[in-house]
Amino acid sequence: MKKSVIYRIGLAIIAAICILSIRIYEDKLFYDPFKNFFRLPEILATFPTVDYSKLSVSYGGRFILNHFFSALIIALLFNSKKYAKQFLLIGIVALPILFLVGGILLANEFSGGRLVEFYIRRIIIHPLFLLICLPYFYLIRKYGERYF
Repeated sequence: MKKSVIYRIGLAIIAAICILSIRIYEDKLFYDPFKNFFRLPEILATFPTVDYSKLSVSYGGRFILNHFFSALIIALLFNSKKYAKQFLLIGIVALPILFLVGGILLANEFSGGRLVEFYIRRIIIHPLFLLICLPYFYLIRKYGERYF
């Protein structure tokens, strides 16, 4: 293997460790009043007191950090700035939409149920776009863009 390939794989592993660190230290780094709320059965859960500005900064920061390290992983694994830019564009489009829908649900205190907000929160706080886009970019690299 070339040194550049080993170097890129090493940096991708460091970026993955950074994503894992965000998850491991989430309680110390981020404000999330809904962590225990979603663990309880719906009948027992009461809507927590929420500082909306703190929650927005926390969720937004978490999404940006996860998305940045995910884009770095994609750029390093595929050696492609084009794929990383496409991935970042997905995040730029998705974040406002997720925040808008999530904000509307929060304002109504999940009156229609908790499931949609649960999954919106999951998409924001976890690097799910990485898990979705890695196979996509792999298939594009393997078979070409004409099939997608």
